[in-house]
Amino acid sequence: MKVSELVDGDLDYWVARARRIAVTIENGVAHIERVRMGVLDGDPIHAFVRRGPYRPSTDWMDGGPLLEEFDVDVTRVYRGEGWGGFFNSIPYECGDPDATGPTPLIAVCRAVVMSEFGDEVPA
Repeated sequence: MKVSELVDGDLDYWVARARRIAVTIENGVAHIERVRMGVLDGDPIHAFVRRGPYRPSTDWMDGGPLLEEFDVDVTRVYRGEGWGGFFNSIPYECGDPDATGPTPLIAVCRAVVMSEFGDEVPA
């Protein structure tokens, strides 16, 4: 599947994979471990684990930190509609973006996935 076409839970899933976070898809929504408590004796069987939705492509709480973690800049794309994600650059000096999307978060998420996996990922 082309990264430039990823949206919703599929895009969120691949962002988690790029961050090396264990992720599952449930009803089209990516889920990650949000809280782990109670592993005092080193035995994970006694741990309390809370899983929850992971939505970096639509929620700034999940997607915003990607800007700093992956050193991505985002700006409006003037040669088309939408937004562009740029790595380690000043957007107005570097030409075409590394990835684009209809929203800033989608552009950043696609750029993160492309940086780790290239232009395509398994469906």
